[in-house]
Amino acid sequence: MGNATPNGTTIPRGIIDAEIDMITERFENIKKLFGKKHDLEPYQTITGTIDTLKQTGTGDNPGSGIIYTLHAINFPFDRVETEEKFAVWKQEFSLCRINKSKNWETAKTGTVCMYVGSSEDISTRLKQHLFTHNPTTYAMHLETWLPKDVTIRIDLWNFGDLLDEFKDKEERADYVQCIEDVLWNHLRPLFGRQGRK
Repeated sequence: MGNATPNGTTIPRGIIDAEIDMITERFENIKKLFGKKHDLEPYQTITGTIDTLKQTGTGDNPGSGIIYTLHAINFPFDRVETEEKFAVWKQEFSLCRINKSKNWETAKTGTVCMYVGSSEDISTRLKQHLFTHNPTTYAMHLETWLPKDVTIRIDLWNFGDLLDEFKDKEERADYVQCIEDVLWNHLRPLFGRQGRK
């Protein structure tokens, strides 16, 4: 038969180098944007159970450039128990994926990050995660399977002002995604995918 040779698509080294240069430049620009800020505090933190959050709401919608994190205090299940719950509920809801996060080891004993995301319509997106909002939307749908007494903390960051110099909507979205990816890598959430959904 002769020597086998690859017949698939090749990726030229120049493309890899150009992509790495673009990502490096983007992260350097983010460092400049943050300037001398020491710590970045959320502009809003919302805490409550599913029931109290349903009554009090999930915050306002200040515009684009919003990144959010969802945390649970004393998450009630380990990874296997969560997978069992999801196996039942996935037939009715488009539940997000369960990650192989190291945070599963301590999820029951403290505060753990469940999800990191960004949205142009933060109020609607949080409702999709917290409540039975739209079964076909990729989200956590916590109301369907998380016990009602679990306390949830939502941290919201508004990077819109920092990104004002980027007028192109796609470029702004790229920068928001980079910041979201940094948070995702740091927090290692229990659920969801890294990168654009």
